[in-house]
Amino acid sequence: MRISHVHNPGSAGPGKKQCDEYPFRSTLEGAAEHQYDPDARKFNVSAKPVPAEHNRDAGLLLKGFYAKNRMLADTEDDAFLVKITP
Repeated sequence: MRISHVHNPGSAGPGKKQCDEYPFRSTLEGAAEHQYDPDARKFNVSAKPVPAEHNRDAGLLLKGFYAKNRMLADTEDDAFLVKITP
C-alpha cells in the first residue's frame, strides 16, 4: 500500500513491518473498492504496521480461503462475512 511507505518508511525486507489493512485490500469494501467504484474514496481503510511475515502468512491464508470456497475475482456475487472469534 502506498500509505504504508508514507507512515512506515523502509518497510520492505526481512524482519521489517508491512501495513496490514482491513477490510482486506482484495475485497470490494477494502482498499480495492475504488477499482470497482470510481466514485469511492481511495484508501478508505484502516492500516497498521505488522511484522512482514505475519502479513504474508495471513495473505496466504486468505488466498487459500478464496480458492477453497471458489471465490471469484471481479464479481460482487461472492459475498462473505468476517466474524472475529476469541
